[in-house]
Amino acid sequence: MNEKNKSSKIMKKALAVTLAFATLPGANIICSKNIASAWFWKQKQSHTQEEIDSIYEDANNNLNKCMDSAKKLDDIKKAQSFIKNVLDLQDRYIDSSKTYEKAIDLQKVVKELQSEIDVCLNLQEVERRKANEEAEKEALRIEDEHRRKLEEQRLQIEKEERARQEEINNAKASLSEKLFSMTRKARKDIELDKNAEHVNQLSDEIENKILSIDNINRVEAVENLINELQTEIENILNKEAQIRQENFEKTLKEAKINLLDKAEELRALFDNLEEEDTKFEVLVNYEDVIENIQTLEEVASLREKLEEIEQEINYLLDVKAQQEAEQKALEELEAKIEDLHDPQKQLEMLSEGKISLDDVIGGNQKAKAKALALVKAYERYNKGGKIVPSKGLLLYGPPGTGKTSFVNAFSAEQGIELFFINPSLVMGDNGERKVLEIFEQAKKASQISGKPVILLIDEIDAVAQKRSSSSSDKVLVMLMNEIDKLSASDNVIIFATTNRREALDQAIIRSGRLDQSVEVGYPNAEDKEKIMNIYLEYLKVSDDLNKKAIIDKMRGFCGSDIKRVVDIAISSAMERQNVDTFSSVIITNSDLQFGVATVMDEKTAVYV
Repeated sequence: MNEKNKSSKIMKKALAVTLAFATLPGANIICSKNIASAWFWKQKQSHTQEEIDSIYEDANNNLNKCMDSAKKLDDIKKAQSFIKNVLDLQDRYIDSSKTYEKAIDLQKVVKELQSEIDVCLNLQEVERRKANEEAEKEALRIEDEHRRKLEEQRLQIEKEERARQEEINNAKASLSEKLFSMTRKARKDIELDKNAEHVNQLSDEIENKILSIDNINRVEAVENLINELQTEIENILNKEAQIRQENFEKTLKEAKINLLDKAEELRALFDNLEEEDTKFEVLVNYEDVIENIQTLEEVASLREKLEEIEQEINYLLDVKAQQEAEQKALEELEAKIEDLHDPQKQLEMLSEGKISLDDVIGGNQKAKAKALALVKAYERYNKGGKIVPSKGLLLYGPPGTGKTSFVNAFSAEQGIELFFINPSLVMGDNGERKVLEIFEQAKKASQISGKPVILLIDEIDAVAQKRSSSSSDKVLVMLMNEIDKLSASDNVIIFATTNRREALDQAIIRSGRLDQSVEVGYPNAEDKEKIMNIYLEYLKVSDDLNKKAIIDKMRGFCGSDIKRVVDIAISSAMERQNVDTFSSVIITNSDLQFGVATVMDEKTAVYV
């Protein structure tokens, strides 16, 4: 129990005594208070030995702390004095009798001693910091002084080095100027390349030596090398002067030979032009002209004239070649336009990769996507896929929307062999046998090539109408039997077209037969423009051509109608402009409007 709790208990006892006295008859309250107070202080002055020992122990611990703190003092005398006080206190109180009053007195003395030591330590810390700051300042001053002296030394060295380097640089510049002036004149005077190269090599070597000069004492040695080079140049010039005359005749002879060769070459080029000889007189008697040349100046003059003639002849040849190329380009353009308007040629270009399916179908993107997905499904199955693809795809829609043309174009672009079944082929007594033969041919072709093939049943509504007792029912039954017998491994993909889907027998389009279908309807405005652009490709059109206005008038037009419009417009324009080639005709608004009106009249006549 600590001292605070014990005091609290004593106080409570004192109050209890006071209250007891207060309840006695005639008790004097003041007297009671005095008695209680006296009792309280008597109780407070009685301390246990455990409490006294605890105070002594705390005081002794604080003395040890004082001892440790005193040892940290730099002032030896003060430290010894404090240590002595600590030892004296320990001697004074340890062996004496331990009372509460002595314990309190010791505790007070120790606190005062600790306070004195702390003050000394704080003063010592302040002095240390001050000494450190002064030491740092002195170190900075010494460092600055040292740095200043080093800077002065560096500047002096740099100054001396600049002066020395300036002297060297001036000498090097003088040597370089002398060498450059001498070699520049030598290059003008020396004729032979090997001699010029030799002089250049020596000059480069001396220049490198000049650049490497790092001591003024080396300048004289380099000057001697320059003088030696001057002597070498003079010797070279003297030797060239001796052989110059000997080489003149040889050079002149070779120059004449070269001129003859050049003149003969130009004459052969000139003959290809089929021009009159008077156009270039020098080529008429060039052999005599060249033979009479006596100087190299005359050689240069004739060479210059021949070069001018060569440029003019090459220009004329380029013009001729350009004309031929333009003619060839026009012929190729003519062929391209003809091919685009020829369905059979379109298929050939599709198979050769010269055009794409989008260039031909002009819309019908849903049909393209479904057809392509079906072919890919067969390819995946034949590579080990588990999903069995559908057997076929039915393309339905109004007449003239390009269903059959689409299948032809699609098979050509994909490089897939195409087999046909159409009404005229299978109607009659042998219809069932022909259906069987075509299916067998398709399966055999796929086995040989290892690739899918397409079997197109065109106008399937002619043979697959709702059944009656006609002969076409037998063809329909045979057709459904052959489709049923097909497996995905046969690689035969059925495509069928019809203008009347509602007339088909439901058995032909049930699951497991032609269970996929896609509508090929009339093109919208965007698709109409694509189709028209296909057939206007490579043709010239007037700047004010209004395609939108033309397309707005094509209500109920299918792809074949649009092709017909463009064909009529081309014929009209060629007749009006009196031209007979596609590459020359210019298509105008009026030509296309005439085409639209003509097709509308034709369609009206058909419906009537």
